Amino acid sequence: MTMTGLTAPRCLAGVLLASSINDGVLADVPIAYHVVSEATGVPVDILYAVALTESGKAYEAEGGRLLPWPWALNINGVGVYCANLDAALVLSREAIQQRQLVDIGLMQISWRWHEHRFQGIELFSSFTFGVAMLASHKENMPQTILWLVITGLLGLGFLSLELYEFYHFAHEGATPQTSGFWTAFFSLVGTHGLHVTAGLIWMIVLFFHFKRDGFSEANKMRLSFLSLFWHFLDIIWICVFSFVYLRGVM
Repeated sequence: MTMTGLTAPRCLAGVLLASSINDGVLADVPIAYHVVSEATGVPVDILYAVALTESGKAYEAEGGRLLPWPWALNINGVGVYCANLDAALVLSREAIQQRQLVDIGLMQISWRWHEHRFQGIELFSSFTFGVAMLASHKENMPQTILWLVITGLLGLGFLSLELYEFYHFAHEGATPQTSGFWTAFFSLVGTHGLHVTAGLIWMIVLFFHFKRDGFSEANKMRLSFLSLFWHFLDIIWICVFSFVYLRGVM
């Protein structure tokens, strides 16, 4: 949502949608909206109505039902529904590099006004894993699997970006054999990527355990260990990004 783009028609649309959302619909609202509602004090029906207004898309698989679309972009006033995370990353970064006005995601947050609030799209996977853990505490299997799948897709997107970066550097002549710095860079970042890959494999194995045993005590423990591992990877990446990338720029 842009600071200047909250026009009267859009406000009216959000209010009308919020007033039309009943308890039955709220029961189907993903748990993430309830978590954000509890954290911010904003009513969940208002949050969901804003998401529907800003990024709503008719799903054919749901009989044409209007649902928020997470990979929605608005570039210079033109709405784009990207097919997946990778497509949204590529398109949004191209638009940002060209200094176009870009609104991103469910709530259409303006990059121009809120760039300082974005810590990197890849780090969203830590949040989605947290939501999966909340769903598991309620023993809600569909929501747990859904958010784990989203987390896995974010992890795959991160690995794709990392591999593309390696390819780009190698194309420019920077390889592990070029110098001691590049040896350390490829080793450090590559080791982190290998651990992300291990986490994704771990997640896939856990899916089979859930299918076989459901929310057994052993599976809850496995999920908790994987959660700690995944959050630790994000903490390590923040350190790597701060000391390798940001210090390099400075």
